[in-house]
Amino acid sequence: MKVVSREEIKLKNERLLKEFKIWLIDKNYQDFTINRHFNNAKIFLNEFLLTNKKKTLSQGVDYIEEFIYDYLSDSLQYELLNNANSIKCFYNCLYDYGHISKEKYGEILVKVKDILKNLRQEKVR
Repeated sequence: MKVVSREEIKLKNERLLKEFKIWLIDKNYQDFTINRHFNNAKIFLNEFLLTNKKKTLSQGVDYIEEFIYDYLSDSLQYELLNNANSIKCFYNCLYDYGHISKEKYGEILVKVKDILKNLRQEKVR
């Protein structure tokens, strides 16, 4: 198995983020929403996964809950909801471009829907 350097991973992440921005534009999101989703995905990929966890995007699925509940624990409720939605959009883009399988995307959707449900229930309390 080839060892991939941190710089190679970061370059791949940047390419994926560019694709994500194009995908958001093609889906007719407003500029504010595009920037929010893009910046949230960038934090997830480059700050949390790459720098904090030393993990690649393919390993990131296992860390979505940790990112939302622990890494962003000081964030306001709406920021947590926004980040969860951004991750869902990002992985939707990856699925649409063929970077992840339908099964993996389905797994991610279940995780994110559970996170969103839990966050909304906490908000009600």
